[in-house]
Amino acid sequence: MNRNSITQEPMFYEKDFNGIQKYTLVDKLFMDREVLLQGEIDENTAFTIENQIACLVKVSSDPIILRINSPGGSVIAGMHIIDTLKLSGVEIITVACGSVASMASLIFACGNRRIAYPSAEIMIHDPLIQNASGSALQFYDTAERLMEIREKMAKLLSERCEKPVDVIMEYTKKEKTFTAKEALEFGLATEIADRLY
Repeated sequence: MNRNSITQEPMFYEKDFNGIQKYTLVDKLFMDREVLLQGEIDENTAFTIENQIACLVKVSSDPIILRINSPGGSVIAGMHIIDTLKLSGVEIITVACGSVASMASLIFACGNRRIAYPSAEIMIHDPLIQNASGSALQFYDTAERLMEIREKMAKLLSERCEKPVDVIMEYTKKEKTFTAKEALEFGLATEIADRLY
């Protein structure tokens, strides 16, 4: 076995009145009100994010940082996360680290503050048909649903970027990838990170 291929999560130790407490990296970040969204977005991801944010909101009304490095994923699961962020009632700071694409870019756009790391890339596009099969009527219904989703997503980006819906729809016809600087200029990001978040 190659020793270099083993990845071990760092552990943190803190001393308190109960003795020495041991925490994982994710535990430590969570205690600091930081939530991680990494990898593909699915129902499990959505429930994990919702549960973490709900827990943090019950503890305090301080801001929550949501770090994102994701290729996107399920629209329904992504909208679940967006609803959670909007309904949280606290300031949400979204941070784009690495690649933030597709549904992840919409989640990023929902932050009250939207911070892009200098090398981050943020990609937006229209919703895609995946694993489609069936009759012509089923395709028609699917196409109608996709157009509704397209309008909903365009409206969300329009509000966050302060751009007309038709401008957003023009940008999302094809995949559009923004650098951090371009995302800032477009209004997708509100700032470029000058320190770690």
